[in-house]
Amino acid sequence: MNRVFVRAAAVAVAVVFAGCSSVSEPVGPPEGSANLLILPFEGRDVAGFIYGSLRSRERLVVRTTEAWEEIWTRMTSNYTPQPPAPEVDFESEMVIIASMGSRPTGGFGINVVQVAESEGTVYVVVNETSPGFRCITTQALTSPVTAVRVQRRDGPVTFLERESVSDCR
Repeated sequence: MNRVFVRAAAVAVAVVFAGCSSVSEPVGPPEGSANLLILPFEGRDVAGFIYGSLRSRERLVVRTTEAWEEIWTRMTSNYTPQPPAPEVDFESEMVIIASMGSRPTGGFGINVVQVAESEGTVYVVVNETSPGFRCITTQALTSPVTAVRVQRRDGPVTFLERESVSDCR
């Protein structure tokens, strides 16, 4: 009976270690795609809204001022005072937003790592990061979200997903 327990425990530990060090297969736009420049927001770190208000996982493309103001209000409703939406020239730019939804602790993050275009389709590579078992995290609900500006394209947008786990060594 002791051997069965030891063997089961060893298998469980191996599964835990395998899960904590996992990284999803690299994904990216089709070969030959042209990268689009990811533009920063003037004077504001929009990528840092870990305590944002988007409680569900979302991938959004914003091409109008009205839509931007609505989503910005949703993204920042937890902030007092609520910051004004950064200026965006929607004649030449669009905003890409990615959120993870509610998470039980800190240590989670999300970012747009690449935006590229191929044959009229825009490809957005999003990376979601989760804390590994060695990580010490805040014990607070978080809702990581990021937003980036890119050159406006009116064609379809395809989101490509990556996942990684931080080992916190």
